[in-house]
Amino acid sequence: MESPEFVGRVIAHLHSYPDKANWSGRVFIAAELGAFFGVLDTDGTSPRSRRAFLGDPPRYADRVIH
Repeated sequence: MESPEFVGRVIAHLHSYPDKANWSGRVFIAAELGAFFGVLDTDGTSPRSRRAFLGDPPRYADRVIH
């Protein structure tokens, strides 16, 4: 697990990223963005992604939402 400070560091780094508009409107896993940007947690580690545990996001293209 990562610390709350890690998530804040990732958000701060994304905010300073020059091409941040291309990241808009999507959902990200903080550990994956941290690895992309080279952001470390408060203990100096790089948290692992839990994507395999979380699974892929659900697909709703075949459903009609009223």
